Amino acid sequence: MEQQIIISKKEELRSLIRDECMLRGYSNQTIKCYIAWSNMFLRFSRNRLKQEFVKPFIKGLRNRGYKITSTNNAISALRFIFKECLNQEIIQNFPAKAKIPSTMPMVLNRDKILQMINTVQRTTKEYTLKHKLVIELLYSSGLRLSELINLKVGNIDFYHKKIFVREGKGAKDRITIVSEKALKDIQEFIKIRKHQSNPYLFDKGNNYHISGRTVWKVLQRQAKECNIAQNVHPHLLRDSFATHLLESGVDSRYIQRLLGHARLETTTKYTRVADVNLMSIKSPLDLPI
Repeated sequence: MEQQIIISKKEELRSLIRDECMLRGYSNQTIKCYIAWSNMFLRFSRNRLKQEFVKPFIKGLRNRGYKITSTNNAISALRFIFKECLNQEIIQNFPAKAKIPSTMPMVLNRDKILQMINTVQRTTKEYTLKHKLVIELLYSSGLRLSELINLKVGNIDFYHKKIFVREGKGAKDRITIVSEKALKDIQEFIKIRKHQSNPYLFDKGNNYHISGRTVWKVLQRQAKECNIAQNVHPHLLRDSFATHLLESGVDSRYIQRLLGHARLETTTKYTRVADVNLMSIKSPLDLPI
């Protein structure tokens, strides 16, 4: 019979999740995600940690319009909690992850991205440069949102024109490119930013970085300023980075390394939207013998 556990202090479960994740080398982002889902689940189950509540919890998320990726993340988190943290056998009717539909990534026209960058006008030069760099680095380096806000000045190689991404998705390090224009703006921004001792490029107070919410606001404001109807978000610029590189003739294997994809198949999805000149490809029937 399945054991029912009643949690008197949510701090106990959070501590347990954190310890088990750290033992496995999981990223801080994963730890935060698992703790957030545990809090939601405990509110739903009235602090009863019992697997029979997982299925109605996931069903409730889907009914409320949560995306498949979100509900799959919730399933992963709860499976980890019951199996790894509480040492329970997973019951047969524990919900399985839903298959994610294969959709074509959306991209933003390069001219529109440049328009967003070139029209940034904030209250001071420091804020103008900071908000320009948010857009420039998402697009010119293909950074994820978490990688952007955690970027440290010491991880920018100005001489070789590259960025060291520390503990990206899957706690993996990688190297990506950065544009000369962005590097010049970074150098100028560093000189005038308020918190000179802050290791984070996008500083906020001493030893803090800006939030992801701030980045979203910057993009949405600039999209509105430029009359862009498309929903502009951080990953859209990352997708545009990959697609535009592919269109310019860069091999998908190099793009895979720049993006930090574990599998090439993840990168080749951009071939479905890249505007390549299909008419220049000869049919095999027309090839010379």
